[in-house]
Amino acid sequence: MEDQECPVCRRISSMPFPAVNLTLKRLCEGFLQKRSSRDAAGFQRLCTRHKEKLKLFCLEDQQPVCLVCQDSRTHTGHKFCPIFEIVQDHKERVKVELELLKEKLGLFTVAKLTCHQTAKYIRQADFTQMQIRIEFDDLRKILRDEEEARIRTLREEEKEKIWMVNEKTEEITKVISSLSDQSRRGVSKGPWFSWVSRHTRLSVVSCLSTQPL
Repeated sequence: MEDQECPVCRRISSMPFPAVNLTLKRLCEGFLQKRSSRDAAGFQRLCTRHKEKLKLFCLEDQQPVCLVCQDSRTHTGHKFCPIFEIVQDHKERVKVELELLKEKLGLFTVAKLTCHQTAKYIRQADFTQMQIRIEFDDLRKILRDEEEARIRTLREEEKEKIWMVNEKTEEITKVISSLSDQSRRGVSKGPWFSWVSRHTRLSVVSCLSTQPL
């Protein structure tokens, strides 16, 4: 294999293939890319039929044409205007549409923020509702406990009063039974017995009327 000559320093290299010069490679690629873009742009600016520059715009056919196309039968009676005016008008329309889009974007942004705020308020309302339910549940529990406590107290008082009434009833029953026995035996007849009987009845009535229930 023959030695290769370096394209930069012109020295003989023992490598089978010279090293790639990255700087030169980038320059070549950039040049080719620019030329390709320039050729493509030039091709687009030329009429496909007459190879002339597209300087006019046919308003009827809505397409760019060259000066030769203007006089051809295809465009007889058509109206034309300079293509740069169409480009300028198009730029203005695009500018207006962009402004409208920006305005809509602003409105949608505000609407989005409003939705976020509304969702935040809804979450806060849900949390507040939950707190209110918890507080009312606690209050209802307190009221139930208070109700049960008062009912228990009332029942205990009721039992105590019933017991007292039963005790008094039993005591009165014993007195009445004793008086009945004495009456049957005819013991202690006379004024003294009448006074004792009347005094005993009055004591029983007084005991029943003064005892709190």
